[in-house]
Amino acid sequence: RDEAVLRSDDNIPYDGGADGGVFPIALLESAVKYTRPEEIRLQLRQTHESTEDGRHRWTLCLEAMDNGGQPSEVAAVRFHLHPTFQPSTILVTKPPFIAGPFIGWGVFDVRVDVEFLQ
Repeated sequence: RDEAVLRSDDNIPYDGGADGGVFPIALLESAVKYTRPEEIRLQLRQTHESTEDGRHRWTLCLEAMDNGGQPSEVAAVRFHLHPTFQPSTILVTKPPFIAGPFIGWGVFDVRVDVEFLQ
């Protein structure tokens, strides 16, 4: 049965069975669109420098963890800043995925949403 499927045009329905059967190539290719073959490792990097008046100038950047470059799997990044920043949500839709520079005086948590390419 498996040899016949391998010699076919891949248009053979899956017949199940304990061995898992043979999946048509089209079915496997469609599944690849929704899975990732390896883990995507990203890092959020912050730059910082003090200003002359005691405040802070800073930026945020989303990078690939393996080489510090631009992550090719990312479609968009949304940075959610403190509500006193206007706008408080920054959407970046192309590399480099950088928000800032900003100037502020305190500390706060930043939420980052990452949208991946399909």
